[in-house]
Amino acid sequence: MKAMTLHQYGGPDVLQLEELPVLQPLAHEVRVKVHAVSIHPVDTRHRQNRPYTDFPVVLGWDISGVAEGAGEESTDVQVGDEVYAMIRFPDEGRAHAEYVVAPAIYLTRKPALLSYVEATTTLTTLALLTTPQVFGKTNLRSGQAVVLIHAGGVGHFAVQLIKARAHT
Repeated sequence: MKAMTLHQYGGPDVLQLEELPVLQPLAHEVRVKVHAVSIHPVDTRHRQNRPYTDFPVVLGWDISGVAEGAGEESTDVQVGDEVYAMIRFPDEGRAHAEYVVAPAIYLTRKPALLSYVEATTTLTTLALLTTPQVFGKTNLRSGQAVVLIHAGGVGHFAVQLIKARAHT
């Protein structure tokens, strides 16, 4: 399978597209044929300096695709299921590849009405999970008139969260 790897830390020039073996899922894991991934600023930070123990490293955490293999203990996800997930964050997710093997507990069936890209960028993203964490650290209170939101994934979800809170 093709995967975007790094063998050392550094700038974008350390990324290499190379062939790696397709892993077989363990008893509690599922192998997914990846159809879409998300790329985040945290990928850059991990590429530049993250204490991974073994190279090559395959970055990325958000995926959607089709389950193509499952271990004998993976009963919730069946071969052929369309799934999405955020895998193993902040450890090595190995999502920037044609296939990823992940614990079945990370995977959820993709809603049929969403494309793979839509599922990966709106349902599983680090941005979606970061937004409530950020708001949990603020002094944002009901009745405040102004909130400054910068563009980006977290900003997109923050606007929706603020709007939802305003109506409660």
